[in-house]
Formats: sequence, C-alpha cells, structure tokens
Amino acid sequence: MSRRINDGFSNKEILQILLRDHFAHFKRFGDDDYRDPNENNPGLSLSSKGFYDHKTGDHGHLSILVRKYDLSHLGPQQDHLTRNQLKYKIPKPNIGTANYLWGNAVNGAEAFTLIEGYLTKDREIPPANYIDLVYSGHLRFLPANGPYPAALVHPFHLIGQDGSISEEIHKIHLTRPDGVPRKKHLGSAGHLSIFPPLDSENPDNCLLVTEGLEDALTMRNHYPRKVLVVTGSKANLKHLNHLAKPGEGVLIIADHDENANMQHNGQYEANKVRSQLKENKVNCIALMPKQPTWDANSAQQAGKIEKWWQSLVEVLCFTEDRPVIKQAKEMAPTQQVSRSGKWGVPLTPAGSAWDPPEDLFPTGNSDPHPIEMLPDAIRYAVEEVAEFVQAPVPLVVASALSTISTVVQGHYDVRRADGLQGPTSLYMLSIADSGERKSSSNKFSSVLWNHEKLEKERMGPELINYRAKKEAWDTKKAGVRQRLKEEQRSRKSTLEAESELSQLEHEEPELPRIPRWLYQDTTGEALLHQLTKWPVGTLESDEAGSVFGGYSMRESPMKLMGDLNRLWDALPLHVDRRHSDPLVVQGVRLSVGLMIQEPTLRSFFEKSKGLERGTGFLARFLVSWPSSRIGSRFFKKPPSEWPNLTAFHNRMEWLLKEELPINSQGHLEPEVIEFSPQASECWIRFYNELEQELILGKDMYDVRDVASKTAENAARIAANFHVFAGESSNQISADHLDAAKRIALWHLYEAQRFFSEIDMPPENAKAFEVYQWLQFRCLKEQTNFVLRRVLQRNGPVRKPPLLKEALNVLHEHSYCRAVKDGKQIRIEVNPSLLGIQDGSS
Repeated sequence: MSRRINDGFSNKEILQILLRDHFAHFKRFGDDDYRDPNENNPGLSLSSKGFYDHKTGDHGHLSILVRKYDLSHLGPQQDHLTRNQLKYKIPKPNIGTANYLWGNAVNGAEAFTLIEGYLTKDREIPPANYIDLVYSGHLRFLPANGPYPAALVHPFHLIGQDGSISEEIHKIHLTRPDGVPRKKHLGSAGHLSIFPPLDSENPDNCLLVTEGLEDALTMRNHYPRKVLVVTGSKANLKHLNHLAKPGEGVLIIADHDENANMQHNGQYEANKVRSQLKENKVNCIALMPKQPTWDANSAQQAGKIEKWWQSLVEVLCFTEDRPVIKQAKEMAPTQQVSRSGKWGVPLTPAGSAWDPPEDLFPTGNSDPHPIEMLPDAIRYAVEEVAEFVQAPVPLVVASALSTISTVVQGHYDVRRADGLQGPTSLYMLSIADSGERKSSSNKFSSVLWNHEKLEKERMGPELINYRAKKEAWDTKKAGVRQRLKEEQRSRKSTLEAESELSQLEHEEPELPRIPRWLYQDTTGEALLHQLTKWPVGTLESDEAGSVFGGYSMRESPMKLMGDLNRLWDALPLHVDRRHSDPLVVQGVRLSVGLMIQEPTLRSFFEKSKGLERGTGFLARFLVSWPSSRIGSRFFKKPPSEWPNLTAFHNRMEWLLKEELPINSQGHLEPEVIEFSPQASECWIRFYNELEQELILGKDMYDVRDVASKTAENAARIAANFHVFAGESSNQISADHLDAAKRIALWHLYEAQRFFSEIDMPPENAKAFEVYQWLQFRCLKEQTNFVLRRVLQRNGPVRKPPLLKEALNVLHEHSYCRAVKDGKQIRIEVNPSLLGIQDGSS
C-alpha cells in the first residue's frame, strides 16, 4: 500500500517533491521562499511552512496544492497503516519522540569516539571533563534516525514545583557534530539538564549554572565538586527557584549579551533569579565575563581560558527599567540600552534580522472532515444543515452521529471478533468557541424530543390510570402497616397483617415505560436512576460546562467518570445508598453528545489533575476541535424546506417506532450484528496496525489511551451506518467499516492535536493565544505587524501582566518582537511564520 504525498506528509517533505516535479521551474527568492521567476510579480510562494498566494490571500498546507493540481500520483511508496483512505501524519516532535530517540542513542565505549570527535576535536574540551558522563549515560550519541541527523544528545529534566526531578526524559537537545550551527530541542516539556559533579565523592552542595553544554563542560574541571546545571536558554534560569533549596549554594555564570534592550540579555535574567533565590534563603552568586559575547568555550578554543577566568565580574544589579549605577565601567553605553519602562517587553531596532523561530507550539490546524465517507442519507442532511447554519461541519456531523447512536444502541450490539462484543453507543465531544453556533448545528435530536412528547400524549390515559391505582395501593399499604404497628404494640398476633403486607408487595402497580431519550441538566445518580426506568438515552449538551463543571463532577469526579466508563462498556453498575435500597443499573445503553468551549475544558483538566486521562474517560470520546468559521458567515435566508433533513428524521422516526428488546426485568437484550468475513479481516488488520503505533517513539504514543479505543469506535460507527442504511443482512460490509475507519482516524488525529496543545506548559498557553491572533490578523491584512494598542484593545489577552508575559515568551523564541515606530510600538510577526520572505516591515 502506498502513502501518497497528500496523505499526511509534512510541508517540508511535500516541498521537496513539488520542486522536483510540478514546480521544478520555481526559484529560491529567500532562505525559505520559492516563486515563479517567469512572472514579473509572482503571487504564489512555496516554503517549508506551506504556501501563500500574495494576490488572493489563499494560504495553507502544501497538501492543498497537491489536491488542487491533482498531484496525488507523486510521492514515495511505503507500507503503512491501512488502505488508501487512511493517513498517518508525521507529527511535531513530542515527549514520545524525545523518549524514543533518547532510548535509541548509544552511550559508553560505543558513543565515546563519536562524542569525542565533536567535544574534543571541534570544541577542544578535554575528555577528562566529560568521559564519566558518557559512560554513565548522561551524554549519548544518536546515529542518524529518520528525519533526525546524527547528534550529541543530552536530556532536559522536568523540575516540579516541590523541587522534584523527573526521571522520565521529557525533552532532549540535539547538538549536530556535522558543522550545522542550528541546535534543536525535541519534546514539549523539560527545564534543566542536571549532571553530577566531576568529583562525585566530595560534592560541595552547590550548583554551577550556565546556558550552554559546551561552556558547562569547559568549566567543569575548574569546579569539580559542583553539580552541573545547563539551562539551554536564559529563560530557563527561573526554574532554579524550584531546584535550589534554602541553605544550598548556586553559582551562575551568565552570558554577557549586548542586546540593545537589557531585559533581553543573559545577565539581566541572572540578576533577577539571583534576587529571587536570595529571598528564598539560597546563597547565590552571579558572574559574567567582562567582555561581551565571550564565553568559556570560545576562550578555550582561542587558548585564553585562564584570561577568561580572570575576566569574570559580578553581574550588575538592575531595577525594572535600568541598571543601578554600580560598577559603571562594566555597563553598556547609555545609547545601547533600550528602556521599555512599564511596558516590560524588549524593544528591537527596526530592520534587524530575524532569528529562525524555535519550536514552541504544536502545529497544524484541523484537517477537513472526511464527510464524503458518510452514507449518503446522513451526508446530504449534514451538508444541508451546515450550509445554512454555517457552523463547522464536524459539529454538525457529531450531532447527527450522536442522534443515530442514541436509537441504534437500544436495538443492536456489535461483535468485532470472537469473544469481543459490545454496544454501538458513541461518546462525542466537540470543542468550539462561544458564537460557533453549537446549538444551531444540532437540528437532528429534535426528532427525539418530538417522539418523547408524542409518546407522553399517547400514554396519557394509561398514566392517569396508573396514578389512580398507585394511590389506592399506597393507601392500602399504609393502612396495613399501621395495623401491623398497633398489633405489635398490643402484643397481638401479626401473622395476618404480615401476610397481607407481603401480598401487597407483589401487587404494586407497574409504572408504564415512558420513553426518555434525552438528558441535559442532571446529576450522575439521577441519570442512573432514570436509566432503570427507560434503559436507553443520551446525555446531550451544547454547553457541556454544565456536565464537566456540574455538581457530580465537582463532588465526586472519579465516580462520575467511572460510571460513564462502565456505561460506555455496557457493564452493570451497583449504586449503594445509605438511606434507601441499593440501585442496580444493568442492561442499559447510553450515548453522549457534548459541545464545550476550549477554556472550560482546559479548566476541567486543571481541576481534575489528570483523572480525565488516567481513568480512560476522554479516551472513549470521539473528539473534534474544528477551525472556527466566525467572521466568514454572512446572512442567508432560511430555506423554504429541508428535504434531506426531513428524510433523516423520517428514517429516525421509523427506527423509533421499532419496539425495544426489553425483557421482563426491564433490561435490554439487543440483537448482535457482526462483520462480514472481508470486513472482519480488515478490522483485525486495522486493530493490529494501530496497536503497533502505541509503543514508545511511534506516532500515537502520546495519545495511546485514545488510540487503543479507536478500533472499537470504528466498529461502533460502522454498526450505526449499517443500521441507519437499512441493510437487510446482519453482517456489516467492508465498505461501511472502511468509511467508519476513516472517520475514527480523523477523530484520533483531532484528539492528538488537541491534547498536544492542552498539555502545553501554562506559561506558553497565553502566548499561543496571542500568536494565533497576531498570525490571523497579519494574514488577513497582508502585513507582518499589529500596533501594540490594537493588540491591547482587541487581542485575546487583555490583562497587562499576562500580555507582557506572553509577548516575552514569543520574543524569546523569535515568533514576534516589539519595534518602536515614532511614538507608537508595533508588534511584528516573524515573516517566515506567515509564509513570506524576511524583508522590511
């Protein structure tokens, strides 16, 4: 099976292929910008970031061009997951990738010669300064591995708030020994590299801290008793506040940078951290070379390391906007210091060259939903609703599938293989902003409301009769119980009253089963109680904060998530009550269709402290996080009729009229449908191939909890398609399964994309919001800057301290910068992130 270039390849891979074929005549106009040299003013620009049409404003992933020009025949051939419809992406390097590469790197004697070639021959660091780290595995060498070149590797450890050091490798640093100056971080978390002292038998309870690995190893023999800490950047110095303990010592050897804005210099950050550590009763000294941009390793290579040691001076003390007048001869000249005052964000001189942006955020937007894989009757109804409502298609699809599974689940279970049988219930979770027309997109479940209403009206006389009989029974039972009490007090025989009471218990009128399909504002216990009365339903909400932030989730999140997990698996539930009889919930089916705003879900994640993933709760959901349509939805007149939606409702009404298979105990006994032989082979292959992707270093390792449920969800979706389509056979076809796999995989990628962002460090979350807003604004207005006051007034982060922190993060990673333009300050976005060549602003 071949994986073509439009089936999930990265922009960089596709670019190389396109420049060899359809766009071979394109020439480079910049570091990462290819255009047609035959045009006087070429509009189409290709880069490793994607494409951008300067004339029309169109932009996006290069796979869009592949589809536009029908170039799917191009590309390398390689076996991968499933047939043509399936696609596996090459994801952004994550924690799993970092772990995988760290595990595949070699150490000891096998690595020493390779590492020595770089550290000693190129960087002139004596082997005695690092050989112990190679043999202990702290420094390793990675042979070329796929897209990753041969490199010296060292890890960054995660530092907890309590100072704990994670033993797991969450982030690594690749130093290429091939002369390429660019260094690369892999992994989304990790703060500091920590190495034992050279003289490990006589440690002096002090940390030696510096930014770069080569500088740290160069200095190691000068401070053999100190624990070595490498920060990787000045921004990571702040994590020393958690690592260093009161009474310990910290020696910071800061870089002496000469950025025009002092707050963008290593010595400024070292001073700030030094003050914080001293407040925490940590003994801290911060030094820096007297000469700017002169570090330990460059001095070592120049044969001037002793002179470098003698040049170290104490880092100056600074106030918020300027250095304290002290050691004036060490200060940068006044005209080189850019004072940003209360604004607190470094100012960059206009026209300065950009550094390449560093990896900071997960990349990629939502891929188009594979709506073409839906059975025609469902697809036509979805398209009809989506066209008028102008809501994201995935929201509309989720509403349709949730409504279908609500009804189908009561009639059918699905057998995936021998011994593997389960319900057809679906749990849908759609993440969308306020104003995304979540409520309007759900025009499907109205058929359930109408059915409930009509059934209540039809059963009205029967209910009246029941209430009369129940009232008479209650009165009679109360009379017998009263007589029994009196006979007990008077010490008369109670045999007759007890016999009568026992007989009454068998004569209690039975409540008619009134269909109850939809639940919205309910507690967990109330939901379970209602399911014992009518064993099928759906928990639905277009503002699911009432579910994730409701009473049951606040009081006992573990119990509610556990109960919903068991209901997804159709397992029995025993609910013990203190003041009443135990409740047994058995033979019931529940679907869930929730829509929620991203900040609300993020808040739930923070409060649940990992329970939502640890319990497998969210792994059962088919997640979607579609791109917003806000700003592109112009008024449309309502259609006079909805032929496709009406056809959908008619099919649902036909299914609703089918009597549910409820036994005498009130439990469901659904019919079992299974795969055809061809579909069965396809499902087993799909299951096995997914399983292979769950190991460390593979594509789905970071969402293995979700991926492990994907094959079962595909089976459930296929069963729903089969029933809705009215197939006469009890065997699900390979076509239905193939379509269901495509949709289940799309949801898996959505979950991976969402969780990779939600797991971002808190300090990066606001920066990501600001960056997305800036990027959208710049692309819309065909510029690469936004005035600061516009950002402050209209941007997603309004509070000055949070905005300042976000912009500093973006500045530190070369995503944007602040530039003074007369009396105004503008925030410029790195042109390479906008798909345009670096030029004047």
